Amino acid sequence: PELLNSLMPLYDDDPTANKHYGLDAEVRTLKYDADQDGIVEAGDRVFLFFGMGRGGTNYYALEVTNKDNPRYLWTRTPTQLGKLGQTWSAPILTRVLVGTGTGQNLQRLVLVFGGGYDSSQDNVDYNTDTIGNAVYMIDAVSGNLLWSASDTGANTNIATMTHSIPGNISVLDL
Repeated sequence: PELLNSLMPLYDDDPTANKHYGLDAEVRTLKYDADQDGIVEAGDRVFLFFGMGRGGTNYYALEVTNKDNPRYLWTRTPTQLGKLGQTWSAPILTRVLVGTGTGQNLQRLVLVFGGGYDSSQDNVDYNTDTIGNAVYMIDAVSGNLLWSASDTGANTNIATMTHSIPGNISVLDL
């Protein structure tokens, strides 16, 4: 819905001085293939996760197990993730141990991504950023925020996190 107003200008294809952006970020896929036969069938699930890139400040999740009937799961915006900039950082899918003990049932599928790009960096002058200077971890299925790091207002506050993080995050198992 954030891009519906763009459809007519794109269709008209009139010359313009300003470049027009839409969804131009990487798409990440989670395919759960219960019997590992490579065919999507009963018991399997397929999810897509993506940001808007230069086109906006949202992340989305869709379930596309049935390609003829995709299902919207969630959208995350700067309203939920206060430091979110333009969503250039591809969401990295991983598992995180939640709670105490051991075992697969204590692990949760999460997405980890950088806070994005602060378009104030389009200017020539050096400046620190007030958006995009964060790292987020959200539950992959519900979209709920599990953890964040930034200079202020996060679970982990690090005063020196003063620059946006538009790149992909690397996840390490320690």
